Amino acid sequence: GPVFLSPDEQGQRMAVGGVRQGRRQLADWQHSEARFDLFDAKADMLAALAGLGVRVDNLVASRDVPSWMHPGRSGLLRLGKTEMGVFGEIHPAICRHFDLPEGVAAFECLAVKAQLNHLLISLLCSLYHAILPLSLQKRWKHKP
Repeated sequence: GPVFLSPDEQGQRMAVGGVRQGRRQLADWQHSEARFDLFDAKADMLAALAGLGVRVDNLVASRDVPSWMHPGRSGLLRLGKTEMGVFGEIHPAICRHFDLPEGVAAFECLAVKAQLNHLLISLLCSLYHAILPLSLQKRWKHKP
């Protein structure tokens, strides 16, 4: 949705984000407990970007992340010179300030409007193709 960094038009952009917190896997006799981490956030971000039509195999990672991300457990993905988004764990100081448990994994795709419009059209087409057969069944369903 929309992100407002300042009141002027240049301070507004569209973004897609997600958050995971807690256990990815419970401990059992074969495995220890596993919590969500930066790799889960990265996988979610890559899936979101792929859904927006971005060629994720051309992305390059760096450690140039905003201050709200954990400096050693986060990354930024670029496509050429364009920043596509950040992923990783939220900085522990931010978690403490908002009384959140440490280890909250998140991502934010800095999507452009054209990509979001493409996604919306794809979703509407999928919905149309899912509903059309149902409406045809209702229309031509004969009663024995």
